[in-house]
Amino acid sequence: MALLWKHAGGETVLVPIFIAALFFLATGAVLYAGLRVLSGQVAAALGLIALAGTPFFVRHSAAQYADVPVGFFFLTTVILLAVYDCDPGKRRGWLVLSGMAVSLAVWTKNEGLLFLVALATARLLPAAVGREWRQLGRDMLALALGAAPALLALVVFKIAFAPPDGLLALQGWGAIVEKLGDWSRYQEVAAAFVKEVSSFGGGMSVVIILTFALAGADWRRFKQRYWLSGMMVLLVMVIGFFFVYIITPQRLTWYMGVSLNRILPQLWPMTVFLVLVNLRPTGIGGPPASGGPPACGWD
Repeated sequence: MALLWKHAGGETVLVPIFIAALFFLATGAVLYAGLRVLSGQVAAALGLIALAGTPFFVRHSAAQYADVPVGFFFLTTVILLAVYDCDPGKRRGWLVLSGMAVSLAVWTKNEGLLFLVALATARLLPAAVGREWRQLGRDMLALALGAAPALLALVVFKIAFAPPDGLLALQGWGAIVEKLGDWSRYQEVAAAFVKEVSSFGGGMSVVIILTFALAGADWRRFKQRYWLSGMMVLLVMVIGFFFVYIITPQRLTWYMGVSLNRILPQLWPMTVFLVLVNLRPTGIGGPPASGGPPACGWD
């Protein structure tokens, strides 16, 4: 942003407006491209409808919060890994790009650290169960190669400039253990999650998209690694956010009130992708796009 202000000759509101619009449009473009390659034109079009038909996501983009950019990097990482999993040649350039995307998510917001943990869990666990150690090592090396520049810059920033993290700086381990044993906090956080999720969307577009996805899904594809990996990332992220609220030193009701509605825009593009990626191609949209890696599971 500072660089754009420099080129503009001074501070102007047009620069943050441009950046916010860029990430909003880029999120739609990446979602469309990923679904077009892996599932087909119908899924890609429905993905754009779901994204643009979610009023809160659109308003949140215009509000210039960092949640939309970090959600863009979450989505990009998951799509690139899905393309890699579906690529018969297993070209590790996709992994290098995925590493770059996840490192930029970590740089953008602290939630990126949770995403990094979720991604590592989703990639390590299946490989450990299948004892695919050699392939896992090569994959992790490619991811680390892409992630190294931004992560090294982040480490220097955290050590030299960033203040202590609030979760630990404002309380001791004893207070955290006490909160983990307080059942009333679990009830309050769970109720807030249910209320926020049930009110998210602001229209019938979400219900319509889910209906299309369930009615037209190829259920054989739900056992593919790319989908299971993406769902594991999403699940670990939700669990992680849940426990961050459980142990927060901030006043719980206030903290959830000012932050919980900003978590969903981070996860929503990735959720739309995972819901629609298994949609069966139809005669309307045709098969997945040619020229790229073939979609997993299509005959």
